[in-house]
Amino acid sequence: MKVQPFPTTLSATTYTADDIDDEDATIVLARSGAVPRMHIIAGRYHILQTIGAGGMGRVVEANDLETGRKVAIKFMQPSSVASPDARRRFAREARAAARLKSDHVARVLDVGTAEDGAPFIVMELLVGEDLATRLERRGPLPWRVAVECMMQACEGIAEAHARGIVHRDIKPRNLFLSKEPDGAAHVKIVDFGIAKDILRRDHGQTLTRGAIALGSPHYMAPEQMASSRDVDQRTDVWAIGVCLYELCSGQRPFRASNVQKLFGKVLTRAPKRLRAVVPDAPAGLESIVARCLEKEPSARYADAAAVRDALERLVRRSQSPWRVLSPHMALGMALSAVLGAAAAGLGTWIASLP
Repeated sequence: MKVQPFPTTLSATTYTADDIDDEDATIVLARSGAVPRMHIIAGRYHILQTIGAGGMGRVVEANDLETGRKVAIKFMQPSSVASPDARRRFAREARAAARLKSDHVARVLDVGTAEDGAPFIVMELLVGEDLATRLERRGPLPWRVAVECMMQACEGIAEAHARGIVHRDIKPRNLFLSKEPDGAAHVKIVDFGIAKDILRRDHGQTLTRGAIALGSPHYMAPEQMASSRDVDQRTDVWAIGVCLYELCSGQRPFRASNVQKLFGKVLTRAPKRLRAVVPDAPAGLESIVARCLEKEPSARYADAAAVRDALERLVRRSQSPWRVLSPHMALGMALSAVLGAAAAGLGTWIASLP
């Protein structure tokens, strides 16, 4: 095994599967004796640079020598490779994402094991930025754009829910605004690292962290805070509501100085009404967000498809035409949507990235 440093500039305009927590990213790869000074794994993928690092893995950009296209490859952190739990969790991520075919989920292209025994996942290389970065750079989105983004996210989450997969970590950082080859911009869901397959019963294969809270605290539903085993599609619905609130307002519905106080607020208090912080938001959107954030799962929407349908009804009821927005939005992006008069109802699109 050979430790090789790669370029350490982490670009906000390339695929990032995890919250970046290490600006000096390096990755452990097996030495390829066949091609000196080049880094090739599985005889196929030529590693170019490290583009992201997080708690569970690192992401590199690579050339696929068979197809000629660039891809993103996620490796387990070297410190986790020896952990059976970590390897099962990594395999679960690959399994969950590979089953999903939605245009709004980052595609898994291949899985394998490097020469040093480290597992990896090959994914499409996304260009753009995640919605958390967009918020940090430009502030809250116009509510119509926030709705469009979350309708697209709900499309991908809905397929996962239909297949019995609960993401458990829906948040703006895991919603990537990707520029597609045709110039269009699509929201894509990334990072199924803690997803749960509620239809799969792996007796004796339960991950040891399953009895405790897994997820990102600000986006966790009350039941998820108690135990990550006791979740279903409605847990993701809560997180969708938090994302909608944050994208529209620039702030999360529950804020506190530490995790304990945050959990206390989530469990016992109601959030400030959306229209109290976003006065131009319609009452219908406020109602959708409030229903997503009900403490009792039974009071929420059943799944992401139900949230998507509610948002589409809201759009159809809107009296104002959806106008072209500022061309200076995220990455100079102009996002637009139009109400369609066709029988299909909603006709929306997101204008191209420059």
